[in-house]
Parts: sequence; C-alpha cells; structure tokens
Amino acid sequence: MIKMHSISTIFPYVSVVVTVFLITFLTLVIATEMINVALIEATPTATIDQLSAGNVTDSIKDRAIILTFDDALKSQYNNAVPILDKYGFKGTFFVVCNYVGGDDSRMSWKDIEILRTEGHDIQAHTMNHKNLSQLSAKDLEFELGESKRCLRDHGYNSTIAATPYNEGWDNSTVIGALAKHYELARNGNAGLMYLKCDKWYHSTQTDCSTLSNNGTLTFANRYSIRGWSHNFYDNKYKQNETAIFNEFVQAINEQQKYNEESQEISAIPIIIYHRFNNTWSPYTTTSDLFEMEMKYLYDNGFKVFPMSALKFDNNTNFLYLPGGEESNITETDLIASFNVALRED
Repeated sequence: MIKMHSISTIFPYVSVVVTVFLITFLTLVIATEMINVALIEATPTATIDQLSAGNVTDSIKDRAIILTFDDALKSQYNNAVPILDKYGFKGTFFVVCNYVGGDDSRMSWKDIEILRTEGHDIQAHTMNHKNLSQLSAKDLEFELGESKRCLRDHGYNSTIAATPYNEGWDNSTVIGALAKHYELARNGNAGLMYLKCDKWYHSTQTDCSTLSNNGTLTFANRYSIRGWSHNFYDNKYKQNETAIFNEFVQAINEQQKYNEESQEISAIPIIIYHRFNNTWSPYTTTSDLFEMEMKYLYDNGFKVFPMSALKFDNNTNFLYLPGGEESNITETDLIASFNVALRED
C-alpha cells in the first residue's frame, strides 16, 4: 500500500525549496545589474590624447557623435554645461567674438575660459555672425581672419570655423577665405557627415577633395562639414519633446549601418545647438529634452568627440577620427583666388 503524506507534512519542504529558488534568482538579478553598471562606468568619453594615439576600441566604432554649441549664449553655460558635466561629455563651442560679453544673454570671456579649463573645445564663429555669402571679399576677410586673431588674442588657437546660418558651402569665395585661415569648417546641413564624402545620394564624390576634376566646388569637403540643426526640429515641433527626441534618436543612429560595414567611424552626426530654456521660443531647446538626449547617449554607449578631433589626410583626401598624422592645408589655388578677389575689392 502506498503511504500518502498529508499537506501539512509536505509543506515545510516545499517552502524551503521555493525560498532557496527565490534567493538564488534575486542574487543573479542583482549581480547582473551590478555588472551592467560597472560596464557603463568603465566606458569613459574619449579624450583628445587618446585620439591622437589612435586608441579607439571596437565598442565605439559604430556609435560616435560631436556636440556643437553656437553664438556664446549664456543659457548654454547655465543650462547645458551642467548636463554635459553630469554625463562626462565635452562639447565644441563656436564663439562669435563681438557677441561675448555683449549683454546678459551672452557668455563672458571668463565663462569661456572656464569652459576651456574644463576640457571643452573653443572655436571660431566669425566676428559678427553675418551671412558670409552676402559679403564683399574685404568684409569676408574681416569676419574670418579677424575672428581667428580675436580668439588668439584671448589665448585660443582656433583651427576650425563654423559659418553663420550654415551658409557658404556652395560659394567658392567663402571656401577660399575659410581655407586661408582654418583647417576645417562646419558649413551646411545634413543628418550625417560621411568622413570620406562618398555616400551622398546626389553626388558622385569618392573623397573629400574641395574641387572636382573640372574645378568646381564639391558638395562636401573639409570646409563644408555638414551639421544637424537641432533648432530645425525645435521650431518644427514647437518643443514637442517626444517628437523632437524621436527625430534625434533616428538621426544619430543612422550612422551605425555605415560604421559597422566599414569597421571604423566613417559617418558621424554633428549636432548644432543654440539657446536652452524650458519656456518655448524659436531656436530654443528645452533643458529637459537636452537631459533626455544626453542620457540616451550615455545609456547607449555613444562616444562624444570634439570637432578638433577631426583631421584631414592630404594623401587620401579623407576626414578621419582619430590616429594618423595631422595634415597641413594645401588648397593653395582657392587661397590665391581669394587673395586676388580681396585686392580687387
């Protein structure tokens, strides 16, 4: 005869088994979470020293980004920089010299120096933020040449310019003036910048040469590095944070298919920000949205580079992020033609 056990007899054993199972399961969950946190914290922002040494690991080859901030706006210093600090990111600040200290809405030179000492990148954005395509050669020389001298007088060696309104990429006189004073320029709009300039659907370019074989300007080159205007979407959606955030996420992840295929950073989004405020006005990004975007970058392992990390290889006519030897400007024909226009003005 089979002896039957009562529930009261079996229950203590079942209870012990269930308790052991739950303790084991919870221990595994906690350990997994601790490992994930450790992995995130062990992935710091790449520094310029690491870049120049060529220390790019596999984990960052398909997810990189450049964050730029224009016009020396005080709201960037007050509202955006603390969020960058929170996530350990560094940005490139394009400074309009005659805006600095102009009123309470602009940064002071002291603010800009603090940014530099904290590791941010300081670059040129002209003297007065004028549309370069609408200037005489003499005024164009002033806006670009004097801007470089202005920053140098304050202790900054600017090698990169950003053109106001992203205008001038299709103007050979503007490109010639940029080539005379700077190594690179952010100039023109696009979701991604292809570092070999070879993926534009409407262009037959195979490299980033400034001039095509017939002597005309190319669509994208070292003086027409394309940026993604955040304010275009701020204005389009009037601070509908969900809609803007979705556009941001889609734009910055578009690079992945190109970078996975090439096994290097061959495409990168360059984001352009201006004013920060939680009250809507044109050309303004909310601080809350910026926090969401930076958290997304951090949580998903993006590496944030300064514009100054970009280099140009004169042998291949490619832009690249990082490693290799720094090149010198060789666009002598463009510079010479600009100097002729200046003398004739």
